[in-house]
Amino acid sequence: MAISKKSTISSSVQIVHDNLIPVMSFFKIYAVSIVSVFDHFTRKYPPLKAFFLSLGGAAAIPIAVFSIFTAFTLGFCLAIAGMVIALVQGGFV
Repeated sequence: MAISKKSTISSSVQIVHDNLIPVMSFFKIYAVSIVSVFDHFTRKYPPLKAFFLSLGGAAAIPIAVFSIFTAFTLGFCLAIAGMVIALVQGGFV
C-alpha cells in the first residue's frame, strides 16, 4: 500500500512537472526579451537608468522598515502565544 501511494505521488509530481516545463519556457522567452529591451533603453538613455536605480532605492527603504516591523510583531505574537501555551500546559507553575 505504501509503495502504491508513493508511486501515485511521484506520478502526480511528474504530471505537474511535465505541464509546468512549457509554461516556464514560455515565460522565460518573454522575460529575456523584456530584459533585453529594458537593457537597450537603459544603455541608450543613462538618465533612465539613474531614474530606475533611484526608484528602486527609494522603494527599498519602506520595504525594509515594513519587513523589520513585521518580523518584530511576529516574534512578539509568537512569544505571547508560547507563554500562553506553556501556562495552559502548566509550564510556569
